[in-house]
Amino acid sequence: MVNWIGLVVLLLSLGNTAHADIMIEPWLGYEMGKSKCTTVADGNCSGDITATAYGLRLGYKSMIGLWVAGEYDGDSGGSFSADDTTVVSSGDTKHTSLGVTAGFDIIMGLRVFAGYNFKDQLDVTSAGTTTKFTGGNSIKIGAGYKLPLIPLAFNFEIFQGSYKKYDDGTNSGDVDTIYSTFKSSAYILSVSAPLSF
Repeated sequence: MVNWIGLVVLLLSLGNTAHADIMIEPWLGYEMGKSKCTTVADGNCSGDITATAYGLRLGYKSMIGLWVAGEYDGDSGGSFSADDTTVVSSGDTKHTSLGVTAGFDIIMGLRVFAGYNFKDQLDVTSAGTTTKFTGGNSIKIGAGYKLPLIPLAFNFEIFQGSYKKYDDGTNSGDVDTIYSTFKSSAYILSVSAPLSF
């Protein structure tokens, strides 16, 4: 609840800035990542993750190029390729997150941004079982190039997340009771449509 109040206050405060525009930026990209995982029995449950990623930013942009937005991210068609299939099976993934991203459109189309997701969930389905990893948060940093005449930008970002809880439908609890290490990281290449009015 506190996170939502903070988000609303931040957006409203920027909205009161002179000449601030409403900003809407949908994006679509490709995600290449790694789930770094070690069981408490020292088994390697890590693997590679690839997916089609998408998201939407909604916020405010000032006349000097500073912007802040609430952001929803997700992916579809995710694939998990296990490093050691004797410990964990390969399978499918689904990832969603919600947070705040702030950025600055510099000069000549260059842009930089960073974000914090206060809600992050990763679902991994393997061997017929879906395990939901929740209670997570994540950070990201990125850069991009916006075309001069049309609302189109090409972006690259680095993402890193961690999770506190798990639930496989039969067992649930704290992640650190079954994994000594569990975190994910990814690179995302995307195309977005930064619109402001």
